[in-house]
Amino acid sequence: MLRKALIAIVAGMCFAGSVTAKVIKSPDYDFRKSGTLKVTEVERTKDATRLTFTAKFKPKGWITLNPTEVEISLPGDTVKVKPIALDAAFNYDEKYFMPESGETVFTVTYPPLPKSVKKIDTGATTNWAIWGIDIAGKGKKADKDARTVTVKPYRPIETIFEADTITVSGFIKGYNRQRSGISVLQLYVEDLAVRNSKPVAIPIKADGSFSRRFLLPMAQTAMMSANVKGISLGVYLEPHNDLEIMIDYDKLLESESTGKGKNDAIRFGGSLGTINNELIASPCSPYIRGWQLDAKMPIDEAKLKIAETYSGIYDTCEKYIAEAKVSEKAAEIMRNTVEVQRLVCMFDYAENRSHVDAIPTDFYNYCITETLKADSAILATGSTILLNRLGFAFILPEQSMGLNVPNLRRAMELCVENGVEFNDDETAAITRMVDFESADSIQNCGFYSARQVILSLQDATGRAGKETELTRIIFNDPQYMIFSTHTETNREYVQRLCGSEELPLIWQFAVSAKEGRNPERFMPAMTSRYGVDNQYLISRVAEAAKPKNGAWKLPDNEAGNFLSALVAPYKGKYLLVDFWDLHCGPCRAGIEGNKERREYHRGNPGFGFLFIASEAGSPIDGYNAYVEKNLKGENVVRLPEDKMILLRELFEFNGIPRYILFNPDGEVVSSNYSIHQFWQLLTDEGIIAD
Repeated sequence: MLRKALIAIVAGMCFAGSVTAKVIKSPDYDFRKSGTLKVTEVERTKDATRLTFTAKFKPKGWITLNPTEVEISLPGDTVKVKPIALDAAFNYDEKYFMPESGETVFTVTYPPLPKSVKKIDTGATTNWAIWGIDIAGKGKKADKDARTVTVKPYRPIETIFEADTITVSGFIKGYNRQRSGISVLQLYVEDLAVRNSKPVAIPIKADGSFSRRFLLPMAQTAMMSANVKGISLGVYLEPHNDLEIMIDYDKLLESESTGKGKNDAIRFGGSLGTINNELIASPCSPYIRGWQLDAKMPIDEAKLKIAETYSGIYDTCEKYIAEAKVSEKAAEIMRNTVEVQRLVCMFDYAENRSHVDAIPTDFYNYCITETLKADSAILATGSTILLNRLGFAFILPEQSMGLNVPNLRRAMELCVENGVEFNDDETAAITRMVDFESADSIQNCGFYSARQVILSLQDATGRAGKETELTRIIFNDPQYMIFSTHTETNREYVQRLCGSEELPLIWQFAVSAKEGRNPERFMPAMTSRYGVDNQYLISRVAEAAKPKNGAWKLPDNEAGNFLSALVAPYKGKYLLVDFWDLHCGPCRAGIEGNKERREYHRGNPGFGFLFIASEAGSPIDGYNAYVEKNLKGENVVRLPEDKMILLRELFEFNGIPRYILFNPDGEVVSSNYSIHQFWQLLTDEGIIAD
């Protein structure tokens, strides 16, 4: 009957039983998907139903409103009640820039609803959905989610390089598993010694509570997230401590929309509660990023800009530390976090600028020296990116390409003498290196700069019909060879910068960030070649380098049982599970590069492929189109993010593509295989011909 009545409303028919005029202020609701929209008033009359919305967003930021985002639907019914009027400072589907207050109010009018309707949903299929809005005026329900956290005494550690267990627990107020679409939180734990970011899955119970005890490799700032808007926060963790997190989900959504701090929406308890409460309330942001600076900005000007900006952030930080009487540990973390961002900013600016101009050696020396001077406690404050920038900096002798400037000048003269003409772009690419630094220098440059020089020489000599003749001379004749062999190792370079044989601990971790992904290969040369002497680092790499004990069965837990069901049909054959996503270029390259070979061997009873993507990383329309074009006929699965979190933790990976090899007995042979190894295995086993 209700469905028929609604259809009658939409058709403009009259019906009996309309409500009398009634106004409900701040109606209760079950759950909302975004903090941008909230219904703040409901007016019901015999002629219409009016909902007044308050939109909150970043001041001067813009929003747009589509009619579908304010459509009414009833829980359990598919009929939509469309708006018939909009009273707002904007029209549908046009950009509206928020005022300084960050708020705007508007009213949407609908046909009248029957008196029997007690709850409605708005925008149920959109990102601004609000479910279970109480339009009967029953009043606020009792807050059954009222819980508190208990801050306990902090248990200091002697050094950040200490592995032990930690418990992370808490509660999400306003949690709704069905509406939020999440059942698992994800906490990324870094093992800096072997450059591994391991996801820790933390299941959420139906009442919103969660708890997980796990091994923490060292003290660190970790990122907790979920595939739902708003839940993304950094937390500071230390071994043999515990952290309790109380999240008000509705307030968290609002802070996400308005750009305000999350400290009103999150409270911390446990022995790490005080530290994290002080950190989340810190005003030490925003940072500037190196890539935000104009790549054409002169280097001295960029250095000054970075110095002035971070000086201001340091001052803000120190003022907060003094006024809030921040604990010593929290103050240390804040200072080091700002320092990490400053150093990363310099490296990023240099990398960005290197695409348009050469970078003086002195600037990179300055960046690296500043980094090496930092206290080792900086490693516990989100230093992964910094270690990556330091370990892979192209100014380092073993990473850079050495262009011999005098030889490059002679090579250009040789080309011109042989009738080669360079266009403006080629001339610019070459002369930016020829005219750089001293006339007798060997210029360290990145891949991009060296590639531009090589391509310019090849293109110009090719047009003149002299490519084979001249490039042979340029790359082989000692007086013209443009590349030079470095005589200094990275280790020697760092020792020279520091003026000491002793290698800074930050550099040792940077070396491990570069080499530690292959601990079996890295371990034998750690001390002899790289000079690593930190015992924590050595022991962690040694543990990771231990031989694995053959194939293993999937565990009897949620992740293991779920994957067991997926791979069960492949029992009796080798199986390569390919974790991929649409946004991942290397993933697509692997799939497309092996497409022809897979199709040629399709139907072979000795092996199979299983392709697993995530809903978050592969939007359905693009995913379907890609599968139709490149994976048609293959076994494909697209999983919700909570399942993917469990599988990432099971195999201890974050980045993709990731390939897992199963043997014919359904056991895991390797959790980090490659497609090339797979084809070679099939050939060696005689399953396919070479």
